[in-house]
Amino acid sequence: EKGGKGPALVRFIEQIPDGDLLFMVDASDVFVLRDQAALAQVVEGYDLTGTILFMAERNCWMAPDCGRYPPSPTTYRYANSGGFVLRNGQHARDFSISWSNCIQAGEDDQRCIHYFFTGHPSGMRFRTGTFKIALDYHCKVFQSGWGTYIERNPSAYPRFAAQDGTTPWVQNGILTNPETKTQPVFLHFNGGKTHVGEYHGQL
Repeated sequence: EKGGKGPALVRFIEQIPDGDLLFMVDASDVFVLRDQAALAQVVEGYDLTGTILFMAERNCWMAPDCGRYPPSPTTYRYANSGGFVLRNGQHARDFSISWSNCIQAGEDDQRCIHYFFTGHPSGMRFRTGTFKIALDYHCKVFQSGWGTYIERNPSAYPRFAAQDGTTPWVQNGILTNPETKTQPVFLHFNGGKTHVGEYHGQL
């Protein structure tokens, strides 16, 4: 349940030691593509000191002001709350409480992340602590499906055809993003589940 993400996180991180890595992803529309060793190796490339790393996507959905977003080095520019990783500590507890407060006030969970990432004034009343949010612009950990060759939505995909090309992303059971040249750990079908069955047989 989307509205339960924040409160569930508050309860869960109280049970794990500081310094432990925590990954949180949506359930029925997410594939896990690589093993724990590969995941740990990828995450080593990010500085998670005081920072929560979120999935980046091409769609500015549920954001109150898309213009507040900084430029991105790829076409994946906007936060998606369907996947994140953090290293537990005080900043993680502060984030979980802030996110929970925002959600319980009636805000969409993804809109809350937009607030926190962009420093939007509407989110300041929910914030506690000094946590930071970063985005996985190069899709090393998380791959969003919206607007990509993976989902091929006719209203979105043509805008990014130059980056994605027409060659299938999965070769020999391995998914490679042609724009970022990365092999993500998680694949999130956030644009719809139409192609989930197709990839069950390939990944």
